[in-house]
Amino acid sequence: MSQESRDQNGVSEILKAVYHGKQDVVAALLASGVSLDIFEAAATGQTTQLQKLIEQDTSLVNSYSPDGFTPLGLAVFFGHAETVDTLLAAGAEVNAAYRETMKLTPLASAMAVGRNDIARTLIAHGADVTPKPPTTCVHSTLQPQEETWNQSRCCWSMAQTLAPQAAMGRRRSPMLKNAIIPKWWIF
Repeated sequence: MSQESRDQNGVSEILKAVYHGKQDVVAALLASGVSLDIFEAAATGQTTQLQKLIEQDTSLVNSYSPDGFTPLGLAVFFGHAETVDTLLAAGAEVNAAYRETMKLTPLASAMAVGRNDIARTLIAHGADVTPKPPTTCVHSTLQPQEETWNQSRCCWSMAQTLAPQAAMGRRRSPMLKNAIIPKWWIF
């Protein structure tokens, strides 16, 4: 999108609409034939446009949006599995932490939004499932840091359970079939 369509932080109108769940605005902007950058294409699941952008400049695959997200992170968080596959095939760094406050990775985002299918894909492509203490926790004002770390470990424990299954191409166990991501993890 043009520079005039961005806020003071460089975030475009279409990304803001995606972030705020305004699907009608997103649909209208896409229908208008607006030109998308790599972040907008990833966040909206416009895989064909994303592929064209990558063909023009392969360095875009591991670039960061003005608000600190990678194309892979945006595609993961908004649940665009085909776009995730395209980015991974193009060499997207599966463990690249976002440059925003929480410093999450694509795997953490997949787990946060309950996309275990995408989490398995990321793990199969080498996503690190080792639990790490959060560098900054938005929940630190609500509960002790140690408790937050224990909750974080619980989520990563689920990722570690999925890792061997993803590597062997198996479906997750019946116990995890309807696993629910704790609401404290969703940001």
